[in-house]
Amino acid sequence: MAQILHKEIKNSDLTTFPDAGHFPMLEIPEAWSDAVLSYLLKA
Repeated sequence: MAQILHKEIKNSDLTTFPDAGHFPMLEIPEAWSDAVLSYLLKA
């Protein structure tokens, strides 16, 4: 489903976190924050 949404949403980024479950912001907060910050800095 994520790949479908990514394909359909213009200018979207798809980042996966293989070492996390449903809550990457809690399970791997540094990697999640890095991904969010990277996306926001492109705006």
